[in-house]
Amino acid sequence: MKKLSTLLVAFLFTAGMAFAQDNDASIDQVGNNHHAEIDQYGSLNLATIDQNANGSDEAYIDQLGDENTASIEQWGAAGSHYAVTDQEGNDNNASQSQGIWGSGNAVATITQLGDNNEATQSQYSNKDTDAEIVQEGDNNEAIQDQSVGFSGDWVAGHFALIDQFGDDNFAIQDQSGGNHSSTIYQIGDFNEATVLQSGLGQSGVVNQTGNSNTSFITQGND
Repeated sequence: MKKLSTLLVAFLFTAGMAFAQDNDASIDQVGNNHHAEIDQYGSLNLATIDQNANGSDEAYIDQLGDENTASIEQWGAAGSHYAVTDQEGNDNNASQSQGIWGSGNAVATITQLGDNNEATQSQYSNKDTDAEIVQEGDNNEAIQDQSVGFSGDWVAGHFALIDQFGDDNFAIQDQSGGNHSSTIYQIGDFNEATVLQSGLGQSGVVNQTGNSNTSFITQGND
């Protein structure tokens, strides 16, 4: 009887471990020169990577915690894509979409340390674009949208950085045209920042230290 009870406990423990590690990962690659990696440690995490381009693509997702969601989509006629999502915590959501034509390069990174954070990056360009989001805390949201026009007047791509340290912060960067730079720093709670850039060669910086601050920058020379 004692041996049977021991076996039963061991079975239930093993079954519990199997359930706790019920993660879902999917990689879909069409074309040449793709590299993708997904690492998941925890429970009920979801990760998807979709690579469909003629250039050189790299995508990495690292999830440590429970019920995190991450997706990376890379597509285009040429150029190269590089995307990384690193999530440590629970219930975080990250989405990255990169589309390149011509000889441009797209770089996107998301780092989430905490719970219930949301991060979205979208890049559509024929020039080099660089986007980075860092979230340390809970319930933060960050959105970056970068697009470069078809016109030869656009001499370069964009740079965008959002750093959020605290809880319940919101930040959005929208860049269209060419050669823009935008940086948002948020240290504290319940801060909101928006930077909208169009035309050519804009530079915008927002520094928020404290709580419940609101900032709005609009730049354009169309």
